Amino acid sequence: QDALDQYIVKHPEILFQRAFESAIVDPENEVILKKHLPCAASEVYLREKDDVYSIEKIKPIIDELVKDGSLRPGRKGDIWFSGLRMPQRGVEIRGIGEVFRVVDKEGNTIGELDGIRVYREGYPGAIYLHRGRQFRVEELQFDKKRIIAREVDVRYYTQTLSAERTEVLSIKNRRRLGRFEIFRGSLKISQRVIGYERRDIFSRRTISRHTLELPEYVFDTEGLWILIPEDVRDIIIERGFDLAGSLHAAEHASISAMPLFVLCEKMDIGGLSYSTYPDFRLPCIFIYDGYEGGVGYCEHAFSVADNWLETTHRMIKDCRCEGGCPSCVQDPQCGSGNQPLDKEGALTLLSMIIQ
Repeated sequence: QDALDQYIVKHPEILFQRAFESAIVDPENEVILKKHLPCAASEVYLREKDDVYSIEKIKPIIDELVKDGSLRPGRKGDIWFSGLRMPQRGVEIRGIGEVFRVVDKEGNTIGELDGIRVYREGYPGAIYLHRGRQFRVEELQFDKKRIIAREVDVRYYTQTLSAERTEVLSIKNRRRLGRFEIFRGSLKISQRVIGYERRDIFSRRTISRHTLELPEYVFDTEGLWILIPEDVRDIIIERGFDLAGSLHAAEHASISAMPLFVLCEKMDIGGLSYSTYPDFRLPCIFIYDGYEGGVGYCEHAFSVADNWLETTHRMIKDCRCEGGCPSCVQDPQCGSGNQPLDKEGALTLLSMIIQ
């Protein structure tokens, strides 16, 4: 029932006629560079006049790595060697956040989680899936970067409930799509998991709801946002659509469509919509890279916004459901339990953006 899978089933030609998705990476991401530079220097030392790296740009990072011993400067200070033995062993290739080990009571490793996934999938009570097996999280130990889980056999899955806010740090680019304006820039994302639901695997019916008290997860990243003009807001309301639900549904669908344009998974992207964003005093949809520092997903989506949002509109329109379903605007990972959502309102909004 995944929205992207259903779209491809209805349009199989895209598998044969479309160009490959763009493989995206941001070579200036500081989090990545701090791990990558010692690895690179262990193969060929870094030079002040380097053919690959702009040393002037990354000098502050080099200084940090020298201070913590990850890099060693040469006698003249114009070359740098790795200060670590086999630094690549300390680099996680699947993510860039702090890695937590998922272990059983005996300490045997089951799997790993990093970054925001620790909060979304590793909280006490969560059902963690690994190689077709179910594990229930018993304890989340931040100090030891460890998640203790026990194997179970249950007929439900868990879904987080979260509170989130977004702060614009800087604007790097902007463009117009008709009467709409799309911005790209740096964002600060603050998320707090406040609880979770147990849902039946087959019917998806909510069985129970539980509260949690976890620390807030805050990170800086790159993203884009679509500002909704006053006249469009008024049209949505006058036609009887739920404004918050229309924005929320458009946000979900646009995230589902993004993997058609960049080489990523839906879980690599985050989003948040506001009926009135305080700084702009207008409705706004935010889409952001789900990794510290950003990796370039939203930067590319910004450059192909016309095609991306047109595909998003088509993805919703092609679905025959009446009020929204997992094949169009619902997201199983939604922190607000897919409430509110207005499918027809999202279609109206997107049609005005792409016209």
